[in-house]
Parts: sequence; C-alpha cells; structure tokens
Amino acid sequence: MHDRLNDASPAAVTPVTSRHAVGSDPVAVMPPLRSAVIGALLITAGPLSMGVLTPALPLLAQELAIAPSHVTLLISLYLGAFAICQLLAGAVADCIGRRRTALVFAAIYVVGSLTGMAAESLWLLIVARLLQGVGVSSGLVVSRAMVRDQYSGDVASSVFSVTNTFNAVLPLIAPFAAALLLQVAPWRSVFAMMTALGVVMMIVSLLFLRESLPPSHRRPMQLRARLDDYVAILRHGAFLRLAMTIGLCIGGIYTMTAGLPFLMMDRLGLGTLGFGLVTMSQTSCFVAGSLLATRLSRRIGSARVTSLGIAGIFCGGVLFVLLPVATYPAPWSYMAGIWLWVMGNGLAMPGLVSETLRRRSEAFGAASAVLGFLQIGVGFVGSLTLAAVFADPVAGITVLVPLAATLVLVMTLVDRRLSARADSAERG
Repeated sequence: MHDRLNDASPAAVTPVTSRHAVGSDPVAVMPPLRSAVIGALLITAGPLSMGVLTPALPLLAQELAIAPSHVTLLISLYLGAFAICQLLAGAVADCIGRRRTALVFAAIYVVGSLTGMAAESLWLLIVARLLQGVGVSSGLVVSRAMVRDQYSGDVASSVFSVTNTFNAVLPLIAPFAAALLLQVAPWRSVFAMMTALGVVMMIVSLLFLRESLPPSHRRPMQLRARLDDYVAILRHGAFLRLAMTIGLCIGGIYTMTAGLPFLMMDRLGLGTLGFGLVTMSQTSCFVAGSLLATRLSRRIGSARVTSLGIAGIFCGGVLFVLLPVATYPAPWSYMAGIWLWVMGNGLAMPGLVSETLRRRSEAFGAASAVLGFLQIGVGFVGSLTLAAVFADPVAGITVLVPLAATLVLVMTLVDRRLSARADSAERG
C-alpha cells in the first residue's frame, strides 16, 4: 500500500480535479503520500480525544462525587457535538475550502482543551468537551473530501486505507497513553496533551495543507443550497445504506469505549495501567486486519474481504456476551470478542469507505460530513443510552454491543440485496 502511495506522483494518478473544465481556477494537487499523512493527522484529534479521557473517568467520578453514569456524559456529549457539527463542517468546507475549515475548527478545539485544563466543576468540563467536539468535527470531513477532490480508483483507496487505520487505531492507543500519563500526573494533564495536539493540527494545516478545492468549484454560502445538498444525500439510499453500516461498525467501538473502563477497572479490578495495556492490545488486531485486507484484496477481491470483516464484527459482538458466560468473567474472556470485532473493522473498513464515497459524484464535503455524522452519531446514541437508560454501564454494553453487531450484519445483507436488484433492473 505504501509503495503505491510513494510511486504515485500527482502526474501519475488520475486526479478528480483533472476533470475540471478548461479555464477553471487551478487546484494544488498534493502527492498521495503527503495527502495520506496530512489526512491522518487531521483526523487524529477526534478519536484521540474520545479515548484519551476514558482511563480518567472513574477517577473523575470519585473526585467529583458523581455517579458513573453521569460522568459518561463527558463522552456522550462530546460525541454529540462531534457528530452534529460535522454537518456544519461539511457545508463550510464546500464553501470556503478545505484548508480554512481545518484552521478554524482546530482553533475551536484548542479553546476547548484549554477550558478543560482550567475546569473546576463537571459543568465546565462539559462545556470544554462540547467545544472539543465542535473543533474535531472537521477532521474526518476535510481529510476525506480533500482525497476525493484529488484522486480516484486504487490511489484513493490506498489513501483512505492509511487514514482509516489512524481513525480506528488511535482510540485504542489513546487510553494506554493516557494511563501512562495518569501514573505521574493529574487528570488535567490529559487536557494539556489535547491542547498540544490542537496546536500541532493548526501548524500542519497552516504550513503543509494545500487547498484542493479551487474557488470556481466552491458552493455558495447559502443555507437553502446547503440544505438541498444534504436533502439530496439523504435521498440517496445506496449511499446511506453503506454509510449507516460504517456508522454501526465504528459507533460500536465508541460505545464499547464508554463502558469498558467500568467493566475492566471497577468490575474486574484492573488499574489504569492495566486497563491501558488491555485496550492497547486491540491495536495489533486492527493492524493485522488492515494488513490482511491488503493482501487478501489482491487474491479474492475487496468485496469478499469486506464480507469477512462484517462476519468478524458480528461474531465478535456475540462472543463478547457469550464467552464470559461459557467460561468465567475475566479480562481475556471479554476482550476476545472485542479483538475479533476490531480485526473485522480492519478488514472491512477500507472497502466500505471507498465504495460509500464512490456512490457520490458531487458535494464531497457534504457527503463526507454525512458519513462522519452517522459514524460518530451512532457512538453518541450508544454512549448516551449507557448514561440515560442503564444505571450500570457494564450491563449496558453487554446489550448494546451484540445489538450493534447484529445490525451491521443486517444492514450489509439488505444493501447487497437491494444493490443486486438495482443492477438487474439496469441490465434489464
């Protein structure tokens, strides 16, 4: 994959921008590897800010004398702002360009992180998390839109594979990094880490991100026109089916992340470092799935690889509930299902994202925003359900995780049947 990115210079690939009309404003096309690295950095803040706070949740609950279900609001409200504001970020990115959007939203993220460092109450922490959610909402949108602006075919899939790896791996690494930090520093140091990340995002956007959307192809800043873009996308059933499938795949991970510290630390007795090590183990599973997907795609095709990934996600969700009952409750018996789920994501995600965006031909920023909205929105609904419906977060994830896995399988089967029917109708 990396060889394909290195070998594909801007002149060697087939950029989408090359199809612009003659005489249009020029587009600065970056080399694929540079686009992949910058895109990965842009999406870093979102998943990292989700996962980095999880080891501190039980500590916050004790220090502030707050019920665990209330502390999880710091996760669910963050995800809510993250999801909803992606729709705003998508419209803004189509209007003012990718680079300016990345800069503005990164600045908002820095403000939120600084607010968290100075917070003295749960309410101020909630405000900080809301600002952070707004700030990170442009990362997925800008990274995917700028790739779709420039490339198509195998090069686009390779770039998406790199950025998708970061997007799924970072929530798994973040708790371990935070757990190490919490061994020597208070919980405010986590917000200091996020502040530093936000500054890096601003520097990268300012110095290295080149604008991929020329002024002649920007859409007017008109509310009605932007709403029309989203209405058109929401009416695109083929796009929405795959977008919802992706949302359930990644949203299920976010839901697990919200409840996992209470299972591993409060119920099973792991310390913060032990919890970090356990969740860190998921990283190798996703990387293994991604590497396996690259190899298998050449032999059996991306569609079959995606099917294997979906099967892994479903079996992982079921195993998460059944294995502790069949054996005994222990970290390994719960994590076995999660490992399988994460490996399934590594197998399925590159093909799913590439195929989903392929089904759109315009308003790439808005399409990317809807995809990100559903992806984060499912996590928001899941984590909010943990806080609002289940008094015990552990009981909540034992219900919601297999439910999400089942819905992933159902959505995949429905999409394939409807797509096959549509193809038959076109051939007929």
